[in-house]
Amino acid sequence: MQTINKNQRPVFDNMKYVLKARSKDTIQPLFNMVYISKEDKAIICTDSRRLHLWNFQENESYFENYESGMYDVIKSDAKEICLDLNSEYSCSNFPNYKQIMPVENLLVEVIKTSFNNKSFNTIGRFYQAFYKMFTAEDSGIVLNSKFFDDAFYSDLEFSIQVLKEQAENGLYLRPVVFNLDNILKALVMPIQC
Repeated sequence: MQTINKNQRPVFDNMKYVLKARSKDTIQPLFNMVYISKEDKAIICTDSRRLHLWNFQENESYFENYESGMYDVIKSDAKEICLDLNSEYSCSNFPNYKQIMPVENLLVEVIKTSFNNKSFNTIGRFYQAFYKMFTAEDSGIVLNSKFFDDAFYSDLEFSIQVLKEQAENGLYLRPVVFNLDNILKALVMPIQC
C-alpha cells in the first residue's frame, strides 16, 4: 500500500485533483481506480464523462517505488490518500486515454486566466463569462457545472482549449480541455444539446 499525506505537497494536492474525476459508481470498477503510467509519467482518473490527468514528470522521484498499474483508492480524505495496487486488473484494462485526449497541436486556446483563490464567486463569475462566450444555442456546448468546478485549481494559470476545427466552425461537440500549467489537465465531455 502507498500513502500520500497532506504534508507531501504538491504531490498530495495534485493527486486530490486527479481523484476528482474518479467515479463513485461501483458497477464499473475501472472507473473507481487510479491508473499510474510510469512510462508516460502520468496519473489518470476518469468516470467516462471527464478525465483528469497529472503529468508527474517534476515529481518523478516520488513515484520510483510505485509500479505502473491500476490502483484501488483505499482512503482519500483531507489528511491522506492510500492507494493499493490492484493485481486483478492490468494497465490494458484501463480505457486508452490517448485516444480521447486531443493532440496539442490541434487545440486552440480560447480562454487563459488565473485565480489566486477558488472562491465560489470567482468560479461563478467565470462560469457565467464562459457561457456568454459559448452559448449553448450557438455552440452546442453545455458542461456539467460540477465537472467545470472540479476542473479548476487555485493559484495556477490555466487555459481552456478546444479543437481548432471546432473553433473555426463554431461547433463544440468534442471535449473541452482545461490545461493547468501543463501539469494538470481536465478533459470534460460536453453534454450535446
